Amino acid sequence: MSEDVRTALLGGDNTLRRVYEVVLAWERGAWDEVSLAAARLGLRSEEIAARYKSTLEFGNSVGLAEGGRPARV
Repeated sequence: MSEDVRTALLGGDNTLRRVYEVVLAWERGAWDEVSLAAARLGLRSEEIAARYKSTLEFGNSVGLAEGGRPARV
C-alpha cells in the first residue's frame, strides 16, 4: 500500500483523504459536508454527483459478459 493511501485511511491530511471524506459524506447523505469537502477539492457539488454516478455505472458494469449478463467465474 502506498504511503499516500495509508495516510488517507489513517485520517491524515492529503488529497486522497479529502476525496475519501467526500465519498463518506455522500454515502451518509450529509449534503452540507459534501459541499464543504468538495469545495476543499475545488469542485462543485454537481461535479461530485456526476462523478459518483459514473463511478456506480462503472462498478455495475464490471464483471458483465457481453449482452449485459453477469460473467461466470
